[in-house]
Amino acid sequence: MELDWANGVCDLMNVPRAARLALASLFAMGAILCTGIDDVPDAAIGWVLLGAPFVAAALLWVPRLEAQLLTRSILWAYLFWATFGSCVVDAPGANPTRVFFSLGFGSAGALLALPRDGLTRPAVSKGFVPVAFRSVIVLILILAMTDALVLGTNLLGHVENAWRPEPALVAFFSIGSFAMFAAVFGLLRMRGWGFALNLVANVGVASVAWTLDDLPWELALGLSITAALQILVGLPLARRIARPGAADPSPLFERLGRASLGVVVALLVLGRFVHGFG
Repeated sequence: MELDWANGVCDLMNVPRAARLALASLFAMGAILCTGIDDVPDAAIGWVLLGAPFVAAALLWVPRLEAQLLTRSILWAYLFWATFGSCVVDAPGANPTRVFFSLGFGSAGALLALPRDGLTRPAVSKGFVPVAFRSVIVLILILAMTDALVLGTNLLGHVENAWRPEPALVAFFSIGSFAMFAAVFGLLRMRGWGFALNLVANVGVASVAWTLDDLPWELALGLSITAALQILVGLPLARRIARPGAADPSPLFERLGRASLGVVVALLVLGRFVHGFG
């Protein structure tokens, strides 16, 4: 997701690309370093959650499209988790405001600092060369990878008995994460089945999430929102496939990141007002 207004400000200020990458790296690493967490994780899920922002901080320097997509997906996933936690956690053992604000604002700052040309870099795979609807396909990929990461980390946490695993939830996260990762693979290979699987998986995830009694409604809502966005963004692409010659709405969707980032950050702050800043 490119953020035109932020990129425009940085362009006017003639901020060098290397400086923006360095700033994005600092924000990404700061998302974890500023949380105040100093305990060594005792489970694999802990190491994954603590290490992923550092992976993003390194990947954003790789001038390949797949690396840029994964970087943005990791950052959006952490912003998603910070907002979700801010809205549901009201009695933690640590300082929730510091943890959630660090994760949320660090990820948001990194997304703002990333240069606008990151998603125009060449792909490692020669099979992924979208010409028409490039922005739409890239946006779907970022959202799909974010969902895959969120579902996958939930699955890992439940398998490790970190959150009192329920068979229905384990099955939901297993099937959902597998379907989303498969859809991402298909989209990166520019295969029609990848696009179709993405639409089907999103409808399934959004529908089943609301039928699970043990799944927090805030998480179901978040998964439903990202699913709705992918379906909404994918409809023009489906129309183009069905009716060659239809207009390409890519310029419109390039500006979607600005609004969505603002909404998520607002929810992050609102969640702390509801539960208190203690």
